[in-house]
Amino acid sequence: MSENRSIIDEKELLKAIKNSDNNAFKELSEIYYKQLYGFIWRRIGDSETVKDILQDLFLNVWKLRHNLDEERPIKPYLFAAANNLIINYSKKKTFLRNNKVDLPQDGFLSNSSSSLEWEYYINDALLEIPENLKVVFMMNKFEGFKYAEIAEILRISEKTVESRMSKILKFLRKKYIHALKLLLLIFQFMIVFFAPLFVLKK
Repeated sequence: MSENRSIIDEKELLKAIKNSDNNAFKELSEIYYKQLYGFIWRRIGDSETVKDILQDLFLNVWKLRHNLDEERPIKPYLFAAANNLIINYSKKKTFLRNNKVDLPQDGFLSNSSSSLEWEYYINDALLEIPENLKVVFMMNKFEGFKYAEIAEILRISEKTVESRMSKILKFLRKKYIHALKLLLLIFQFMIVFFAPLFVLKK
């Protein structure tokens, strides 16, 4: 399907949603659910909370469906809404922690067993990075947004996006170098330790 065809289809989809077409809304949800799930999960790390946030997100979209602009792409709008919900969730979580409110023991803070485990290393590195840098990196590298789109969604300048990306890439390069040096040392140790054993066997 060509890019132009996709744009036309999305316009028709948004028009239908504005006219309260449930099937069109379901189709929109299915198109962006996985992408939004991954974006939120990488920020939250708990599958049940991600589902709750997504439910709130699409519920809000439906409530405000008459305000949708079919002439503008819906994707930046959805990710901006998701980012706002994540920020609100994080603020609430911080408030509860600071005020020592007991959280329900229902896996609320447990690690997710999502299919995104292949990203474990990069996600581990992102835990050390401030939230304002992390969200820029994820939107660019994981979701494919251009700097101008990220600037519009987060309501910051494009130069700020570039600056934040530069900082995070510099951090990740240093982390990868340290990891590679550690692996090299382990490999050298294994050679020194196991080489005499192979000699003895011969």
